[in-house]
Amino acid sequence: MSTTLRWLIEGSSLENLRCVACSDQLDTPITNVNVLDNLDVVKWIKPNELVLSSGYLFLEDEQLQRQLIRDLRQVNCAALGVKSRRFFQTIPEAMIQEASKVGLPLIELPFFYSFSDISRTVYGHLFNQNTYRTRREQKLLLAMTGPLFAGGSVRDMLSCIAQQYRTSVLLVNRKGVLLEMFHFPGAELDPPDRFQHFSMPDAGDVVPLPMAERKQLFLCVPLQGGYGSLFLLETPSRSLRGELMVLQHAAALLSLKLEQRRFQRISSEQGRSSFMNLLTTDTGEMTEEEILHICESSRFDCQRKRICGALFPRGKMNRMEMESAAEKLRKCARDFCQRTELDLTFFLCRDERQICLFLLGKPSVSNPELTRLVRELLGDFWEQEGEEAAKQLVAGVGRCQQEISALPGSLEECRKLTQLMSRVFPERSIFTAPEITAYRLLEQLPPEELRQIYLDTVAVLAQFDRANHSELLQTLTAFFACQFNAVQAAKELYIHRNTMLHRLEKIKEILHCDMTDMDQVMSLYLGLCIFKMLN
Repeated sequence: MSTTLRWLIEGSSLENLRCVACSDQLDTPITNVNVLDNLDVVKWIKPNELVLSSGYLFLEDEQLQRQLIRDLRQVNCAALGVKSRRFFQTIPEAMIQEASKVGLPLIELPFFYSFSDISRTVYGHLFNQNTYRTRREQKLLLAMTGPLFAGGSVRDMLSCIAQQYRTSVLLVNRKGVLLEMFHFPGAELDPPDRFQHFSMPDAGDVVPLPMAERKQLFLCVPLQGGYGSLFLLETPSRSLRGELMVLQHAAALLSLKLEQRRFQRISSEQGRSSFMNLLTTDTGEMTEEEILHICESSRFDCQRKRICGALFPRGKMNRMEMESAAEKLRKCARDFCQRTELDLTFFLCRDERQICLFLLGKPSVSNPELTRLVRELLGDFWEQEGEEAAKQLVAGVGRCQQEISALPGSLEECRKLTQLMSRVFPERSIFTAPEITAYRLLEQLPPEELRQIYLDTVAVLAQFDRANHSELLQTLTAFFACQFNAVQAAKELYIHRNTMLHRLEKIKEILHCDMTDMDQVMSLYLGLCIFKMLN
């Protein structure tokens, strides 16, 4: 229940509160509590504040009583609450008449409640409301962006947004061309390819768009970087304007995804005479038939879902060493596929710079399952080869694919993955794309932009640690890794719970941050990622 006058009188733990004027305005929201201890306080009262008074200031002055009511109405406070049986047996009739006349709710407060009792009750309810709203926004944002961080496509994210809000979602570029769309059952549309006389609206605008022979109202959520806007179909029963903040966060992450797609680079063309050359060639002008021909001649099964895992040398390795590692990986993969019950096959190719392994499964095998399996396979290889192999080679695991057009980019995705994450986590030997999507998105930004984000977020924390020999950055990293569970984070750091809480308070003080604000939390997380990338 919202924090309103109705909740205060009918739904709170406070009893015997009585509205004596303007009872038709009980749905007025309460945003704060103020105490009228002198008449000058009226100057600083904000709209929708609940004003409390003992009545002593205007005890025997009817003119002052009426003037106070008018002044409070002028500043649009939520209501005036006056104690009865304190200085007044009941609230004076003059105040009731004036309040009814000007439209100010007047509430009679029992004498046995202190102002602190009332304030504590209101603030507690406001806090619970804000916490609920923040958690709901976090849940919605995570649900909508989950596919993105799992390595999914733009369409996957549009699907999640459509399902969360049970409506149709369009992605339109700034020229009015429809790029992607996703329909929720019951909200199907047949939009044109291009919207005539289209001009991009502002954020939060609800605009009519031509849908076939009719017009429908859509909420506009612009993307960053000039990529266009998201349009969500409004329904007569529900407006989406109240969800604008959450949708803007989702749109910002979608913009990063589009930026990544825009700046994706594929290795220079080296010929198409072999499967390995296919993986290391710019196939922008190749037809699907040409790609299929190369796959068939190499006996690569294009009908199966696939995931690519590639091994790259950390330093210099000669040809014989690469051949030896490839043969050992081939044997490991053969043994692994034979002992599983999922009808897996594999395909391995190599050159002097990399060893590429494709694990292939039936379409019914889920993407997370296939990712887990290739991780397990590579883990077996590291276990068999020992620490020496881990020092020589690093593995990257890309995203699951089934489209043949995505095949040439598989190896390059693994390469970029290992190049990026080997700098951030030099002690690790395996990196998978779904686990480090945030780093991959950040990698697309210019160095100066990365540094600016770092300076705007956690740089001051790093400076404090250096100056005071503290571990606040480490503490914040553990807090995030434990999903904001301070007790668990304390266990991970081998410190007392109170020490953890003290550090968190110090972090909030230094950063001037609110850990319940999703926007601030996301910024801090990206700042921590950049810190790892820069160091």
